[in-house]
Amino acid sequence: MIGYKKVVMGKVISESIGIMRIRQQCLHFDDWLQRLEKLTE
Repeated sequence: MIGYKKVVMGKVISESIGIMRIRQQCLHFDDWLQRLEKLTE
């Protein structure tokens, strides 16, 4: 995608659809977040 700015667009998209929807649609991202969450236990 020409002109795509991942950091800017990622922030806009995540604010728009929410983290739970992203986690549901991207299992790799959800797995990564689960591993991070386990570090705080």
